[in-house]
Amino acid sequence: MTTGGDMDLFFDDNAPLTPQEQQDLQVHNPREKRPCPVCGKMLTWMADGSRPRKHKCSGINLASAPLAPPAPPAQEGTQLNIFDQPAPPPPATDGPTVDEVVAKYVATRDLIAEKTKALEAELAELKDFQKKREAWLLGKLDASGVESMRTSHGTCFVDWKDSVSVADPDAFLGWVHEDWDGRRTFLTNAANKTAVKQRLSENEPPPPGVSYTKLKDVKIRRA
Repeated sequence: MTTGGDMDLFFDDNAPLTPQEQQDLQVHNPREKRPCPVCGKMLTWMADGSRPRKHKCSGINLASAPLAPPAPPAQEGTQLNIFDQPAPPPPATDGPTVDEVVAKYVATRDLIAEKTKALEAELAELKDFQKKREAWLLGKLDASGVESMRTSHGTCFVDWKDSVSVADPDAFLGWVHEDWDGRRTFLTNAANKTAVKQRLSENEPPPPGVSYTKLKDVKIRRA
């Protein structure tokens, strides 16, 4: 051992070991990693328990520093590593759990509903004002006998909206079938989804010319 004025300590490869040190530093794996008995730094010790190459320890009195604890006896057929520790807990799984996502989904859905309700209440009053203004302007147009009026802020004009409904389906369809080739354009090309699903539930194929597609989605029901 060589000691400098600044208390820096060195281990010497050639320094003989005491019997106690031989016992304390006995290792069972060649080139086993063990701590320095003075500073605790991890070092590679030889298979015969000899010290590693010169190692510098700072500011610790070797005479008063305890040696590393002796290695416990190895079980037959095994190699002992005194630094074996219990296995660490498994790392956290990547990403959130299903429960966390469902909780966030429900909370956000409630927030959307709350904000939508507040916005609809605010817009309802504004829409009511607009309806009253439209009625007032339409009255002015009718009273003036004109279809439009231009102002510095914009033009108001009459807008016609058409609506068609079937009051008597049997009468209407009978009239169409009287001249199918000439009147078929009065019908829209759509199949009744409820009737098609009922047919499928009876293990029947869709009607000729009708395709059925089932789309998968996810819904969240509150606990």
